[in-house]
Amino acid sequence: MHAKHANSSRRIVSLALIPISTLAVVVSLVLALGGAADARVMRYTARIDSKALTYYRWRHWPTPTPTPTSSPVPVPSTSSTTTSPAPLPSSSSATSSSSPAPVPSSSSVASSSSPAPLPSSSSVTSSSSPAPVPSTSSTTTSPSPAPSSSSSTPAPAPLWTGNYDNGTLSQFDSTSWNDLPMAPAVVSSVAYNGNYAGKYVIPAGGARCENVPSMREMTEGDDMWFSWSTMLGSDFPVNISNWQVIDQWKNDGTGSPPLELTVENGQFRVDGGYGWPGNTSSGTPKMSYQWVGAATTNVWNHWTFHVKFSSNPTVGYVDVWRDGKQVISGWHMPGGTLYPSLNSYLKVGYYRDTAISTQGTVYQDAWKAGTTAASVS
Repeated sequence: MHAKHANSSRRIVSLALIPISTLAVVVSLVLALGGAADARVMRYTARIDSKALTYYRWRHWPTPTPTPTSSPVPVPSTSSTTTSPAPLPSSSSATSSSSPAPVPSSSSVASSSSPAPLPSSSSVTSSSSPAPVPSTSSTTTSPSPAPSSSSSTPAPAPLWTGNYDNGTLSQFDSTSWNDLPMAPAVVSSVAYNGNYAGKYVIPAGGARCENVPSMREMTEGDDMWFSWSTMLGSDFPVNISNWQVIDQWKNDGTGSPPLELTVENGQFRVDGGYGWPGNTSSGTPKMSYQWVGAATTNVWNHWTFHVKFSSNPTVGYVDVWRDGKQVISGWHMPGGTLYPSLNSYLKVGYYRDTAISTQGTVYQDAWKAGTTAASVS
């Protein structure tokens, strides 16, 4: 650097420390000198003046509050100060971006440019769609299943119960004509459940030992369920071909019933129709039967019959379960489950061919009759 210019620089540094009033005097003297050198001095002086002014401000003037360069901080509010509403409290977790601060919540809230979701028990992601309506269930359109009857409705009571457990036959009608020659009895020596069972004994040459339950008759269109247990006594003549009826749904009047449970040739059999009006022999089309398994003495067998009662064979039918296993399903008997224009009633006990020359015993217990499977279970 030229020596003259170096000296000028040193003067400038020194002048930067001189107060403004002194600098003003120097400027005046320089202007008086004129010429090219004066012009250079004026440029340096302007620089010195600017630096001195900056120094003076830094030393003596208070620092002003900076002017905000961004948008003002929004006033706290329960609603948003922009076009997007603030999210409501939610139990879901999310992140925050450019939307206003959310209303205080027990959890963090997700927000973007869309309205925030209403409270929900599940995690929610916000987009441009409206917030869902609050719900504790699925938002699909499928309705909730209606409560089942097994959980909300108790099983109906049976129409009739014959369990012999009061030690008498008071659950049956008094029908002395069914005691030929011996009357039914209640015993405690054997029972399917409870303390008592009914005992039905027919001596050699005898015809019947039966009870009629104290319940209404079955009529056209009835849909009924029956459950009970039977045991053939040790003296029961199992392996003969003579007819022996254990239980029957007897038609009004005389003749063989439209539905009965029998024992023949060592087997249980469900049959009926022999007494259908107009029948002259067992070979007619109205007589029908189905075998339902071996008959064994001294063993309890539990039965369930479901009967649709009708004289129309296409309407009436029978379902049968033995010891919990279905052995007949939807059987439409040719003669129907009622005879035309006749009702039927239940008879339980023992009824057989008088030609049988030995004594026989049948035990019955736990009878129920009702209109549903649950009522007799």
